[in-house]
Amino acid sequence: MLIIISPVYLLLPHYWSGGLCLRSCRGRCGEPFIRGQLCNCDHSCLTHNECCKDYEEACTFRGSCRGRCGEEFQRGRECECDPDCTLYNTCCSDYHGHPDLCNGSPIDALTSLFNGSVIVFQGHFFFLLDPKTRSAGPAQSITEQLGIPSPIDTAFTRCNCQGKTYIIKGDQYWVFENGVMEPGYPRSLSQDFDGLSGEITAALSIPATRKRPESIYFFKKGGTVQKYSYPAGSGPTCTGKKNKNSVYNKIRRARQAGTVKLSLTVSEFHTSEIRLSAEININLNWKGFPTPVTSALSAPNPRKPDGFEYFIFSWRNGEFPTLTSPAKPPAQQSDIRNWLNCP
Repeated sequence: MLIIISPVYLLLPHYWSGGLCLRSCRGRCGEPFIRGQLCNCDHSCLTHNECCKDYEEACTFRGSCRGRCGEEFQRGRECECDPDCTLYNTCCSDYHGHPDLCNGSPIDALTSLFNGSVIVFQGHFFFLLDPKTRSAGPAQSITEQLGIPSPIDTAFTRCNCQGKTYIIKGDQYWVFENGVMEPGYPRSLSQDFDGLSGEITAALSIPATRKRPESIYFFKKGGTVQKYSYPAGSGPTCTGKKNKNSVYNKIRRARQAGTVKLSLTVSEFHTSEIRLSAEININLNWKGFPTPVTSALSAPNPRKPDGFEYFIFSWRNGEFPTLTSPAKPPAQQSDIRNWLNCP
């Protein structure tokens, strides 16, 4: 699977909040390294002797490699997680089974914040992507860190100036703004989204333009999709932020198992007052579009005419024709393992 990333920091409730205590690792475990801090809580801080004093208490677990992968050997531990532990048979029991984006397991969802940061959900964990190296940080528990039962079905971030993030599991969904879960959640997806039901596998957020409202495409098991359109004028009114939308949205898609990227154009269309469309059979109505859709990403990109870049991920094999105005695909194929610099 091929994905993109833009700088800075990712979907962690502790990182979005303002009252961050930079002398403690509480709520900071696994954050990207930031030069100039009083102390750090990334999982390389042990190697560089830069951890906050409570790093091991807050971020590691006795008898487990969680938060300790790649650490240097230290005498007196119950079990080890350094690279040589296999030679001495002293590894913790989860040394080989620790969650890893490079292990080939399916990706449940990925979403990007308005600033372009990316978070990837896999099973009971999520991973933060380093904005410079495009590598995944250590696994974080969805339930422990975000307060949501795992695994999730999908996630998306609205393409407006607020950039609230929605996480969906079954008929329930949760909303985060600035890293804080909004009160009153979970709520019913079917009640709040005009009867939306079924097994949702992915969601793609599309910004409003002059000719259409802000929309979400909900991809469902069985190769169908429904489009939910927010009523015109229902979005937030934000000042001081430019909304770079143009007449066309350029969508790039790639297969989850490794494929070329294809660029295609989705033309604008007027919508009726009905906010939730009928189910659309992708194979019958969107010729050449990949199915099943397993995840989708709306990534802010200021270099694009509309300010966003879009990716659709699928397990399907083979080349896909573009819908309209195809761009020449790159010659080389790429997948998430190469993108993450997996060994």
